[in-house]
Amino acid sequence: MGYPLLHIMARNWLRTDLNMGIPAKSRIRVENKLPSNSQYTYRLVVVQTAVSSPGDTTLTLDVVDLNIDCYAGTDEMAAGLAEMVRSALRLRFVRHIDPVSGAFIKSVETLARPAWAPWDDASAIERWTAAYRLTVHATP
Repeated sequence: MGYPLLHIMARNWLRTDLNMGIPAKSRIRVENKLPSNSQYTYRLVVVQTAVSSPGDTTLTLDVVDLNIDCYAGTDEMAAGLAEMVRSALRLRFVRHIDPVSGAFIKSVETLARPAWAPWDDASAIERWTAAYRLTVHATP
């Protein structure tokens, strides 16, 4: 089957995990690209593969670095969302088995902890960013 697209796998998992028990009107939007209508989003998480990802380390182990940006209407909300993502990835995503690819998340490391980051949107939306390294066992 080959190596799974880990940014998509992480996006789908975060979309479910972060929204457990959250009312529909307060749901967290999780995407792989910044949407054009982000100014209308209450809380937004964007998951992207970093260009510097190391790649496969052995035949069935793949490693990817993910850049995860969290956007919200206030600095405090964006920081809180970034910490929610960090907890979810570090504590619950480990040992997850993807139902589509059968890939198994062996480890999640924080490469850069969540921190405020500038961005070029003139709106009142704040951005916090972090980087994580995922190691996955892919089914051959």
